[in-house]
Amino acid sequence: MERLKRESEAFNSMTGDPHANGGLFKGYTQRLFKPSDFGLLHDTTKIESETNPDFQFWHKRSGHSFWVDCKFKADYDDDNLNLFRPDQIKCYKQFQEKIWPEKVFVVIGFGGRPLKPSIMFCMPLDDIESLNTFPEVLEKYERPPTRPFDYQDGRLV
Repeated sequence: MERLKRESEAFNSMTGDPHANGGLFKGYTQRLFKPSDFGLLHDTTKIESETNPDFQFWHKRSGHSFWVDCKFKADYDDDNLNLFRPDQIKCYKQFQEKIWPEKVFVVIGFGGRPLKPSIMFCMPLDDIESLNTFPEVLEKYERPPTRPFDYQDGRLV
């Protein structure tokens, strides 16, 4: 996906602390969950958690709750995105097994700035097979980065 490469080059020309960028992106993502539609049940961004996703939300209309992990990425090497550390993906998969039937979704911001990403994806953890995610896999999960989230038929869109 040529667009990811361009965004990566543009972002890498800027400087910034990756940890701070991640925190800013988490705040940006949280604001896309309208309080009229979602309740925030758990926020692990206040404490650094290596084993739990960033947020747990409750969808008011359906009564379903789910978890969201936020990733802001600037790195795009060898035609894939490194989303997780080796131990992290294993922990998240185990976490999802423990909370079943709740789901974990990974929201990925790419390019632009953490408070205004150029591209955004929302992917179910179930669909992430490895540490590296390829652009052609992500394409079907692309969403407008400024559109508020909705929850339909067990999917976060």
